[in-house]
Amino acid sequence: MIRPILRDWLLTCPELTSISTIALDAGTRGLLDLPDAIAKAVAADVHLCALGASVIWRSKARHARLAKLYAWRRRHCHLVVRQGTVLLDGRVAQGAGLAQMPGAAVVHIRQQLPETLLAALPGRRLDELIDMRIATGRGYRVTSAERDGSGITIWFDVPTVPIASAMPIAF
Repeated sequence: MIRPILRDWLLTCPELTSISTIALDAGTRGLLDLPDAIAKAVAADVHLCALGASVIWRSKARHARLAKLYAWRRRHCHLVVRQGTVLLDGRVAQGAGLAQMPGAAVVHIRQQLPETLLAALPGRRLDELIDMRIATGRGYRVTSAERDGSGITIWFDVPTVPIASAMPIAF
């Protein structure tokens, strides 16, 4: 009974406009309970707005730092709301952290690659390079890649879908 009520509330929620396909896949592939995770993400977003918090999530460098942080943590993935879009953040595989902003995502992998291989990554499909359940079969294309002392950071585009069209899948 609670799921239809939650679904109806989310469809009328002014804070939500879309959900990223990778967040949707995380739910359908069993990485998290999507309805519960969406409700928690919206509650956290409403709480921050009520406190008058001004969260700055527009910087690509900030997202890259978050992905590095998640790669070292034990906590698994969770959903967040940024700019009206439900996104996935957290550790998505052992040694791999992911952070999202609307339209793009960054994954940091605690593994080094030679510069020659790194230069060949842009344009390739992410699922050809990394074994992550949430990226399999989606055709996400790598837009850029770089390395530092802790591993490699890979940026890729992630489309979003309207929240209303995702509801039959999510619930």
